Amino acid sequence: SIRQLRRTTKDLQAQFDAVRQGNLNVKATVYSQDELGQLAAGFNEMTRVIFTTTHEATRKAQEQEEAKENL
Repeated sequence: SIRQLRRTTKDLQAQFDAVRQGNLNVKATVYSQDELGQLAAGFNEMTRVIFTTTHEATRKAQEQEEAKENL
């Protein structure tokens, strides 16, 4: 329905805006199993991978910095 389409696109737009502002810990609401629902689920998977990868890289960089300081 048009109402569901608007709800999904508004939610996805809000999540994209959050990512653009640097917040990678976001999640789109999956309202349906159609193409828009698949798009929202894909967005969630993408942000999860980016967040996890970024978090891991930051952790490794901190460990390396601590190792240098301990030398």
